[in-house]
Amino acid sequence: HNLVSFAQKYGTIKTFRAYMDTSLLGSAPSIALRCKLHYAGITLVECPHDNKKEAVDRAIGADLLEFAIHHPPHATVIIISGDRDYTVPISKLFLNGYTTIMLAPKQSLQNLRTAQTSSLLSWP
Repeated sequence: HNLVSFAQKYGTIKTFRAYMDTSLLGSAPSIALRCKLHYAGITLVECPHDNKKEAVDRAIGADLLEFAIHHPPHATVIIISGDRDYTVPISKLFLNGYTTIMLAPKQSLQNLRTAQTSSLLSWP
């Protein structure tokens, strides 16, 4: 609920997605996780790696591009990740007038300082 309350400060939440390679999970945890995400209104985007790196990165990158196509500048994007791979697309959105917020584990913040973003915050 804290994350939702935080996000709602920036407007209505139109899309809430979680990206993961669910093939890495066992069947029982996978079903429980899917149920929790579903009941929380979070769309699970499955990104099977299929022995290829960066499956999640590519899915998120494609969704950020789609977001920019369908939403005018000043719309808000919030991404939760400690991965530096998202600093470039987030910086590009920010430089094009979007409000961008990066939430990352405290130990990852230093690596993300180069990102051009509206806010870079520690989470959880």
